[in-house]
Amino acid sequence: MSLAHGSITEVCYVTRDMEKAAARWAALAGAGPFYLMPTPEMQFTADGRLFPGRIKAALGFSGTTLVEFIEPLPDTPSIFQEVLDANGEGAMHHIMSNIKPISADEFDAICEDYASQGLKAVLQFEVPGQGRNTFFDARDQLGAFIEVLQVPEHAFDMLNAMYAVHTDPSGGRGLKDIAQLFG
Repeated sequence: MSLAHGSITEVCYVTRDMEKAAARWAALAGAGPFYLMPTPEMQFTADGRLFPGRIKAALGFSGTTLVEFIEPLPDTPSIFQEVLDANGEGAMHHIMSNIKPISADEFDAICEDYASQGLKAVLQFEVPGQGRNTFFDARDQLGAFIEVLQVPEHAFDMLNAMYAVHTDPSGGRGLKDIAQLFG
């Protein structure tokens, strides 16, 4: 079964221990498996300054909800550590609704719409192999940040493969390297 464009919503949680978070979600919610994503060094923009850093992230499904974990690293932008420090282990960090491929112009229009609603862009970077990524602070309105990612069409190949493994969990539900998905 292929997932329709716009049918997936991502919910992200911050954690101090990626493996424990994946095991907890697998045991309690039947979620996963969760796949560790590549973490090359990227250039982040926050509060008007540019700095290098990495994000440790994993993705997996719980039903048709895409669950993401981010484990802050010492060089990770503060919005991830900030939520973990303020709200504790497993705190919700951000959402990304109606995931579908979007062009550069569509990405710009979505960002402009959030800005026109008074939301501040607090973190921006380029995701290798994906596209531009911006986080808007909607904590006062929704209790979480909103992520806008310029998702390319080929990302749905990965999501469909992850979903297929999720719906047939014979290979287990824990934390895996993304290379296992295509190996």
